[in-house]
Amino acid sequence: MGDLAGLAMTAGGLVLACMFATLQKALLQSARTTLSAIAFERNSKRATRRIEVILSDLEGHALAQGLLACVGVLATALGLIALAAGLRVGETIATGASSPSNLEIVAAMAIAIPLLWLMAVALPRSLGEHAGEQLVYRASSLIRLSHAVLSPVLLVAG
Repeated sequence: MGDLAGLAMTAGGLVLACMFATLQKALLQSARTTLSAIAFERNSKRATRRIEVILSDLEGHALAQGLLACVGVLATALGLIALAAGLRVGETIATGASSPSNLEIVAAMAIAIPLLWLMAVALPRSLGEHAGEQLVYRASSLIRLSHAVLSPVLLVAG
């Protein structure tokens, strides 16, 4: 994997982790009455119906967002390992080594941990707490889509 691909995987993973972790926190911290009130105020029958379906299974919808946040975290970690391994391309070609060394994996983790803490824990917690209902309302289509696509996996989870 090239440096550009590793960078793209890292950046994409961070965005996914942040977005879906934020939606998960927002779903878990949202007040049902506030969400219903927002849907009523906006006077959109389709959005109101989506919100009603989400409210009928908040835990399941939050679980789907959490699973997708995990995919983002994994993509970030793998992208950073690819970037760390890409720093020694000349050595890799000369020695024939094709997998990252232990030091490269540790270096990638040292970078990944604070980045992921910020993007997948701290920022989502703050956004979910302060703008949770608005986020759920605006992303209700994405929330429903991810729940529908992941419903077979969610059935296994409980």
